[in-house]
Amino acid sequence: MTLLGFWPGLIGHGAIWGLWHAPLILLLGCDYPGHPLLRVPLFVVTATLLGIAAFWHSGALSRAVRVPAEGAPPLTLRKPGA
Repeated sequence: MTLLGFWPGLIGHGAIWGLWHAPLILLLGCDYPGHPLLRVPLFVVTATLLGIAAFWHSGALSRAVRVPAEGAPPLTLRKPGA
């Protein structure tokens, strides 16, 4: 994400995540019945949105993220532009 920037990095990560699963989606065809041409693009969009939600839920957008280990010091992350 440091090469592209914050939001482009998140969106690129989601797109790569979605495309990584494209062969499996095309072979199995279990997602999005009745829409064979939309399977991969819809999954890429879904993976991108889920990646952004997971990043937000993990607390990475806050200033300090606590490592879930006893006695671990807080990990300080800087917001983009800060």
